[in-house]
Amino acid sequence: MAINRNPKKNFTRMPNRLVEKVPLNMIGIIYFFLSKPTGWKMRLDDLLHHWTASGQSLRRYLKELRKNGYIEIKPFYDNTKNRLAGSFYRLIELSEEDTTFKRLEENIKL
Repeated sequence: MAINRNPKKNFTRMPNRLVEKVPLNMIGIIYFFLSKPTGWKMRLDDLLHHWTASGQSLRRYLKELRKNGYIEIKPFYDNTKNRLAGSFYRLIELSEEDTTFKRLEENIKL
């Protein structure tokens, strides 16, 4: 499939500075999150379904992304069973004007 550098719809964007600093295997995870609607709650099973890496590798990548402030892990509560049912991952999205974004890029230690 050919790549269109200037699509009009159904595309995902990421700053080049981020792509240059974060390892490619983690860039894939970030792009996967970005391809989903804002506020998407991703479970590990969802990622494993679309990922070719082992579960152990994926957990390691997610741990690094969390450590560097790209994602957060939240508990998932099942109201029907009235108990904790696991956790989900959520991408931390910042506006371009937010200076925290620049700090995140500067503090990457991957």
